[in-house]
Amino acid sequence: MSDSTLDEHADALDSERKDRAVAMLGLPELIAGVQVEPLTPRRLEWLRAMGNPFVCGGECPIAAIPDFLWYVTKDFAFGDDERRRAFLAAILDLDVDDAREGIDEYLDRAFLDAGPGREGVSFYGSTAGLYCSLNTAYPGAGWHLERVMDTPLRVLYQLIKAADDARGCTMQNRRSSPLISKFLCEIEHFELSIVADFDAEMDAFVDAKCAEGYKLCSEPIQKINLAIPAACQPDAPWIIPMRKVN
Repeated sequence: MSDSTLDEHADALDSERKDRAVAMLGLPELIAGVQVEPLTPRRLEWLRAMGNPFVCGGECPIAAIPDFLWYVTKDFAFGDDERRRAFLAAILDLDVDDAREGIDEYLDRAFLDAGPGREGVSFYGSTAGLYCSLNTAYPGAGWHLERVMDTPLRVLYQLIKAADDARGCTMQNRRSSPLISKFLCEIEHFELSIVADFDAEMDAFVDAKCAEGYKLCSEPIQKINLAIPAACQPDAPWIIPMRKVN
């Protein structure tokens, strides 16, 4: 295992910062070269109402790609067949693989700061949940339903997450947090009992493990039984946290 996990974590943090900033600026987005609008609850509800598999689940045939793009383009107008035909004609040369990847990335950005949601049977739609969360967190801020419907999800989820953080809720980042868990899982804790010379024996042990491809993660700590005074445990072993890096 190399230090790629740390590099991935740094990249994930950078991408989260950038995507959150872009969301607040309200900039248009691109999917395979096609300019689309930020995903809002209204556009998401259209996609759900039409059963688009990119948001409803299931297999995603090629026909689902232009259908998805139609509902998130600025040209979308329900029931306007002429405008829809013109849009579809303009994307005939669309690269299917790029479009699939672009849609996945578009949805990943939209739900970057979304909470885990509730499990089991749903008793109301996600837009109702957003409306309730916003008005609970920001009473009197004017979060009427139409405003919620047309505000990008990327903005709404950040506002709700900020309110949750202020209430003391546990925070997780969709991209970077799993990499922290991965890093911690890679740490091995070695135990060393010192016989006579702490510095010499500790250095020799660490050097030997480094020669095997390990790297010291933090300073060693003594394995003390908290129920007994530390002064009574001079021979307690030391715990040495290390990661295999090559």
